[in-house]
Amino acid sequence: MSRFSLVLLATLVALACQNDKPITAPPPPPPVRTTHNRPPHAVIGGPYTGVEESMIRISSAGTTDPDGDTLSYRWAADDTVRVKTGPDDVEVGYGYRDVMFLDDGVYLVSVIVTDPSGAADTATTTVAISNVPPEIHNLELATSQVVATPVDLIVRYSDAYLDTHRVITRWGEGTTDRMPSPITWGDTVRHTYGVPGRYAVTITVVDDDGGRDSMQTPNPIVIFDPTAHASVAGYETLDLGTFGGVSAAPADINDRGQVVGVARAIGAQVGDDYGRHGFDHAFLWDNGVLRDLGTLSGDRGSEARKINNDGIIAGSSWWADYATSAGTVWTNGDAVRLQPAPPGDEREKAAAVAINSAGDILWVRSGENRSMSDLQRHGEASARELVQAHSVVASGMNDRSQIVGDFSYHCDGVAGDVLIYRGFLWDNGVTRELSPLGYAPFGDRCPSVHVDDIDQSGQSVGFSFGSDGADHFVSWNGNGAVTDLGVAALDTVAGNVISNPKNRRMAINDRGQIAGSAGGQAFFWTGGVARSIGSLGAGHTVVVDLNEDGTVVGMSSTANGEQHVFVWSEARGMIDLGTGPQRLSGAWATGINSRGDVIGISAECVRYPSQADECRTPDQTRATLWRKP
Repeated sequence: MSRFSLVLLATLVALACQNDKPITAPPPPPPVRTTHNRPPHAVIGGPYTGVEESMIRISSAGTTDPDGDTLSYRWAADDTVRVKTGPDDVEVGYGYRDVMFLDDGVYLVSVIVTDPSGAADTATTTVAISNVPPEIHNLELATSQVVATPVDLIVRYSDAYLDTHRVITRWGEGTTDRMPSPITWGDTVRHTYGVPGRYAVTITVVDDDGGRDSMQTPNPIVIFDPTAHASVAGYETLDLGTFGGVSAAPADINDRGQVVGVARAIGAQVGDDYGRHGFDHAFLWDNGVLRDLGTLSGDRGSEARKINNDGIIAGSSWWADYATSAGTVWTNGDAVRLQPAPPGDEREKAAAVAINSAGDILWVRSGENRSMSDLQRHGEASARELVQAHSVVASGMNDRSQIVGDFSYHCDGVAGDVLIYRGFLWDNGVTRELSPLGYAPFGDRCPSVHVDDIDQSGQSVGFSFGSDGADHFVSWNGNGAVTDLGVAALDTVAGNVISNPKNRRMAINDRGQIAGSAGGQAFFWTGGVARSIGSLGAGHTVVVDLNEDGTVVGMSSTANGEQHVFVWSEARGMIDLGTGPQRLSGAWATGINSRGDVIGISAECVRYPSQADECRTPDQTRATLWRKP
């Protein structure tokens, strides 16, 4: 041994003795894998159950790899049309997949797990999916239709996307239709009734697995013969007809028995027209003949609102969007568009309020934020605005062209944009405010006033708040002095006061006789003395108008839940005119002439809990005339 080796050995021994630690051997090397890659072990949950068009989470919890490798997952099903397993992308480390099942049946779903070396394993489970029956959401059926005219029933339902269906319709007169319905959200079925009557219709939707749902239409359909006449209390009742559409409504009748209004027309302009099932056209009915007054060039619809004894007709012609209309005058069959004052608002609508014996026409133009009132003298193509205010709504005019109505203003001491309405009398360019009945206590200096009508002497009638804080029936003489005619009741539903201006109406004739209604109570005044008109059994009566003979016309509810037209006079009391020859459950009066002929609309009565004891004015109506013998 060399001297250097001895020195090195001695140094190592000294260092070991100095640290006082034994010398340890180095760690052994890692074991050498002596086998090939081992495949993973796939596990899948289940079996599963669910319903069609539901998402079910399929679990692969418990899947392992003996070598500890990170695994990738791919999912598959035995039916790629009715089962949607999601994207085909391989997912790393995911232990579940949400799978959509579009139809009922028993399906196989598999998970394929793969390690980085490509070794794989598959696990499969069963999923049993049950059928979900279709669900009918609503049915739309006309409330009435002319006999031998097709009726459309719209069925809206939902079901699984892949299901097919049959729609079974029981039309209520012994006929049952069965038709396939490939659409899963709804369909339209059609039927023609051959016999007048009232029919309840039931729909059943059946899917291809036998699941079904049934529903009866919310209203029966009344099938009637429009040519049939009837007689009630000596009055002849007749249907004025339509222009092929499903609806018509009369607006005015003159002393010659000529009637004007609006009716749905179906003809050259074919289409749904914003869901209206026809186009509104102004009509003139004269001695049994219904005449279409048509529309102005380029317009979409029209309506006639007023007619005087010379046959001059005032109404409106609607532009293509039904949002804007212009005043229109028909004379001897020719239509002329009114050239109004500059518009005060966008999307303005013009409506004829009155026409007198001279042919002067009173118009109200309503916009989105305000209303204006114009007077058009006979023979003039333009009109002039009556009163300068934020909003002016005229309501009546006599043969002297004296005009009454309401105007809005900002009352002193009232914060914000609160508008108060006061009454006015316009006479040859001079406007006089019609005084309120009184001022409520506690400093309220802003009582509201509403004026409805005016007679030939200049006496007007309406409503005004009084010093007691209640609304009153009132009248004003030609000088504007106000007279209290009694408290006007408010409409209530379940003890809550509601505002329904349609039920608050006053009218006056040239003899100074007054009729009015509020809160379902109706009265007649003569010589300042009030008399209750009464009702047809259910205690809810609404006045519409009265003629120069003192005959009052209106509507009243009956004990069986219908709404009938009535006439009332001091001599005969209340006479029930029924609902018209169509034998529907509701009727609404719209006017009376000096002879006592009555016009109105007939339709099925539909009541809403949120409204007072009255029928909702429907969209589909028939024009009815009650002709006095």
